Amino acid sequence: MTVIETGPAQTGETPTETRTRGISRLAIASLVLGVLWLYWVGSVLALALGYVALKKIAKGQPGRGLAVAGIVLGWLGLGVLVLLALSAEVRTGDANVFWLTLLTVVLLGAIAYVFTLASALPGSVNLRESGLAYLLLLPAFAIFAVFIFYPFFRNFHLGFFNAPIDPTLPPRHVGLSQYRDVLSSSDFLDSLRYTVQFAIITVPIGIALGLLLAVLAHQKLKGIGIYRTFFSSTVATSVAVASVIFGTLLNPQVGLLPWLGIKTDPSILQNPSPIIDLNLPVIRSLIPSVALVAVAVTTIWLNLGLSFILMSAGLQSVPDELLEAAEVDGAGAVSRFWHVTLPMLSPTIFFAFVVGSIFAFQTFGQIDLLTPRGGPEHTTNVLTYFIYDELQFAKNDGKAAVLAIALFSVTLLLTLAQFRFLERRVSYER
Repeated sequence: MTVIETGPAQTGETPTETRTRGISRLAIASLVLGVLWLYWVGSVLALALGYVALKKIAKGQPGRGLAVAGIVLGWLGLGVLVLLALSAEVRTGDANVFWLTLLTVVLLGAIAYVFTLASALPGSVNLRESGLAYLLLLPAFAIFAVFIFYPFFRNFHLGFFNAPIDPTLPPRHVGLSQYRDVLSSSDFLDSLRYTVQFAIITVPIGIALGLLLAVLAHQKLKGIGIYRTFFSSTVATSVAVASVIFGTLLNPQVGLLPWLGIKTDPSILQNPSPIIDLNLPVIRSLIPSVALVAVAVTTIWLNLGLSFILMSAGLQSVPDELLEAAEVDGAGAVSRFWHVTLPMLSPTIFFAFVVGSIFAFQTFGQIDLLTPRGGPEHTTNVLTYFIYDELQFAKNDGKAAVLAIALFSVTLLLTLAQFRFLERRVSYER
């Protein structure tokens, strides 16, 4: 009986090699479409074919770079359409053209990516399940699109327009010059410096105090639950209540300091002087003001309950066997904390550091209540209050939009840097 071999064995190619060659041609087709046809259909086809090729081709196989190039050119084509729509809005004054184009571009890109994911799934059952999953996610996506995505992209659009002095006149298109002017202005740089100073004061000190209280409360003593309740009580305190409490305590007439016989002139919340007065101009500019430190102390007390709860949860997850083994080996209390407890708490500390940094850059309520209008000589004019001031008092939506984008960018870069450099010291082993 003679067996006749057919298929890939006759040509010397395996099925994987044959499939890879076909997908490589698909990637080349996406690249050609992206180069030759930078319009609606061509861009979407370039995206779809590029995504399919990228998912089918493994790393190191030929054609993957072409797939990436096709995707990039496809998005560039859609981006060109958005820019053309923006220029059409500037000429005609019709904002609907821009937003309709942007919405269409986002939907087409999302549809191309979703259909690519569906095509990569094996079997019709998984395809139906994925379709049902996307259908169930549609209401949430609609809410995010209306309340998050739209305002986010709207900020980029508003940044191209400058509000005139006369509020009855329409906004004037100034392009990227407003981004350049705002981001290079001394007001923005000073506001960014105050924001960084505020975060440097509040985040590390707040985490350290929360960890200290958590260690003190992590003992098997009678009635220790009462102290845990006290330590965590600030988590239920609102920003307004905390601001009223500290505003009253620091009041130069009826506050705590006059009762102790301490007179402050000017008052602490109205003192623009550096907390440490030095005659070196460069170093002096890096030292926060007395008013900013006072607001930072209020914020530390306000966030102390959350920091305590996070650290207490982390301490409860540390296995007692490790501490007992370290004690048997002769390690003292300080050595056990430094070499056993602290490494096991590193994921919790890292989480608190990232979240605390984001909260610090978004602080607004206590700044507004304790030091309105940016404080004495604008020494508490952090970025969030700077945005509010431009919207509420200057009535300059375009400048406020640029500041909001800058705040988002700085917070994003800071978070990425924390994940890049700080996460290396985090130990997730249990």
